[in-house]
Amino acid sequence: MKPSSPLLMRLLLVSGKGGVGKTTVSVALALAAAKRGKRVLVVEVSPRETLPRLFDAPLGGHAEHPVAENIWTLNLDPHLALEEYLETQLHVRALVRMVTGNPLFQRLVEIAPGWRDLLTLGKVWHLERQQDPKKGRPRYDLIIVDAPATGHGLAFLRTPKAFVEATRFGPARTHSQWVCDLIEDRSRTRLLLVTLPEELPVNETIEMARAAEEKLNMSFEDVVVNAVVPRLFTEREAQALASLRRNPEVLGRVAASMEDEMDLADLLETADATIGRRALHESYIRRLRSQVRKRMIELPFIYRAQLSLEDLRGLGEILLGQMEAE
Repeated sequence: MKPSSPLLMRLLLVSGKGGVGKTTVSVALALAAAKRGKRVLVVEVSPRETLPRLFDAPLGGHAEHPVAENIWTLNLDPHLALEEYLETQLHVRALVRMVTGNPLFQRLVEIAPGWRDLLTLGKVWHLERQQDPKKGRPRYDLIIVDAPATGHGLAFLRTPKAFVEATRFGPARTHSQWVCDLIEDRSRTRLLLVTLPEELPVNETIEMARAAEEKLNMSFEDVVVNAVVPRLFTEREAQALASLRRNPEVLGRVAASMEDEMDLADLLETADATIGRRALHESYIRRLRSQVRKRMIELPFIYRAQLSLEDLRGLGEILLGQMEAE
């Protein structure tokens, strides 16, 4: 396995602007890792559970749920994570329910800044430490977290450090430090940003990358540019198509040889749109390369309304191939 391989990590934190394909990338990587024998847990940090459906599996909620060979999913609920944490501290379930059922306590949890993020990452820390007692090894080889969108992502990842800096002693500080140590351990944890080759996602990715470099002491090597229109025509072919459009006589002869003259117009229009879209995507990727000194991983746009599991497997192989390249 190459030194640059994400499969050498214990924890991958996948972040990006909403709608850029974070979940797609998370699942694709999970499939690639599972194919190589890794036991993978994909953690979803969202009120709406979607991961199991991508595997045609039933919803599992706040429980580690097998969805495919070597793959489990978890929809992480911070409120349930809080109950689990309190149970480890109070050791009496009835007392935990009494505390968490108190309206004043519930109100405090809702308004306390950062508590949900800390509990979420605390749960991830706990999952990373879990062992398989029968085999004497970690329960999961790799945990992939489909993290919040970049608007919230930086604050999410900064929360443990902020708690460590804000508190001087006590269990909360100790536990926050444990989480912080995991996030900042470059041998175990890596940040992966996902974007689209479009104006707003690229702008936000540049900002997040700079903030990650300046404020997060963690491994960050790759940016995944999702849904890139592939290069379907060579430079010579594109010039030939442009020349054809400018030559009405040749265009007429070609159209006359076709059963439906409208077919040629449609084909040329589609070709022009594809060439133009590819050029636009290349310009955004060049901008990313100039502003973010990280490796750019390109995933092709797939011309389907909904990706199949086979599509995701293919994307996973593309991802891993580029991320392991020297």
